[in-house]
Amino acid sequence: MNNTNASATQAGFHYQDIVGLILFIDNVTDVQSINVEGEDDIDILFRDGTYGFYQVKEVQNPDNKNMSTKLKEALETLDVDSKNKNLKSLIYVSNANNPLGSLKNSNEFFKPYAYYKYSDLSQKLKTKIDDQLAIHPNIDKNKLGVMKIAYEGSDSMTRESELDSRIHHFIGLMGLSEAHFNNLKNEWRQMIVKTTEFPQTTITKEQFYSHTVVTAMFQNPNLDNFFNECQILPTNEIYIQESYLHYLNRLMENFQLVNSIETNFILFKQENLSLGRQDLMINFINTYHLQLKKDLGLVDDEDDDIAKFILWISVKTYSVTKNIKGVMKL
Repeated sequence: MNNTNASATQAGFHYQDIVGLILFIDNVTDVQSINVEGEDDIDILFRDGTYGFYQVKEVQNPDNKNMSTKLKEALETLDVDSKNKNLKSLIYVSNANNPLGSLKNSNEFFKPYAYYKYSDLSQKLKTKIDDQLAIHPNIDKNKLGVMKIAYEGSDSMTRESELDSRIHHFIGLMGLSEAHFNNLKNEWRQMIVKTTEFPQTTITKEQFYSHTVVTAMFQNPNLDNFFNECQILPTNEIYIQESYLHYLNRLMENFQLVNSIETNFILFKQENLSLGRQDLMINFINTYHLQLKKDLGLVDDEDDDIAKFILWISVKTYSVTKNIKGVMKL
């Protein structure tokens, strides 16, 4: 591994992790869960019950033309994956410009991102794969593909440019501002790295949604507005400022709880159509905060205001979270 990639490793974010996050975002409407370092380098379970298996092969020099060993290794593992009865796709992923080896006048993969099913490759590139498939008759060519995702450069901004472009686009679709970029990228990064470190851990779409919503909702909250609108006692303000972040992890890890807040607010609105916006919010908070407090495992009297704050933020950002759910098709 060269110095460029070593720095990425030290930061705890490898090429395989970047590929995993890109694949999750690219397939977010159809994915059920993703597992980095599962049965394969990356396993994706789709909502229809089928699986996609991805063999990720990074090279130090993207212009390396001797890729026969990498291709051979990838196909050997994908051959094992091909025995899965619910197989959707077998994908070989590389950062190389010639993932199948050098071929004169071939430029299919000379782009930051490229994906070709076996059937869409030129005949000469198919031949390169066929030479290897002779010893892997179990692999269904109709489910085989080759993907190039660039990863090179002297700083993380350059190396991670393909990932960053996905995140910028995804943030736009969700209706969030660019101010959320760093917080969301860091949160998603930690989710992916966790699956790498603990192979039995998967990321479900519901978990991805709850982490996204909580991260977006609680970025730079206006606590003064909350204190004023909900008439919080001054004696409890410092406690809220110092404590609320501690309880967000519980919310992040609980899609059902995040979803229940949204559901209960919808029902409350339907039952109180005569209330104005402000009265609707305050009445909902006062009605539901004790239930949320219990669900979060809070017991102290001063924690009433923690539950109220979470509800206040949820109501304030309701239209945003509704749009996020729509983008992810939850």
